[in-house]
Amino acid sequence: GMFPGLVPLCYAYLDFIHCDDESFRRIDEYLTLIRRRASGELLTPATWMRRFVQSHPEYKQDSVVTQGIAYDLVRACDEIGRGQRACPELLGETVVEPLTSVCAYDTQLRGAACRQAVVKKLLDRLWKRAGSGDESSDSVDTAPPSKRGRCSSPSPESSSSSES
Repeated sequence: GMFPGLVPLCYAYLDFIHCDDESFRRIDEYLTLIRRRASGELLTPATWMRRFVQSHPEYKQDSVVTQGIAYDLVRACDEIGRGQRACPELLGETVVEPLTSVCAYDTQLRGAACRQAVVKKLLDRLWKRAGSGDESSDSVDTAPPSKRGRCSSPSPESSSSSES
């Protein structure tokens, strides 16, 4: 068979585990970032670093990265990683926020309870979506619907009735 792609499989998994809204929103941002990098719309970190070094005032076009260049590069990466420096060519509209442990462990993984037919149906649905040719197919609006509640897992009754 054909492979539907990594991003649709990630969305299928999020639907499969009944991912909560806040986690889904955050993961969707990163999946969108990955898709935009893969398409060339955003720079990869390697390209961004090369450009940083090549445009640094100390760089003499001799392939030598001085201590000053290395320091400035590491500092810039640290500031970007902490959200203290904007870098739209690398991150697009993604805003780097501090990680928190709020709701980190409230979503129970329910994969073992799902039957093979349900998984196949979900993958078939995503395969059809991936083949639509619609560039926006990885957006929040078209991501797999699921019964999500902020920091809560679906009840066993609601998931068993939707799997029938």
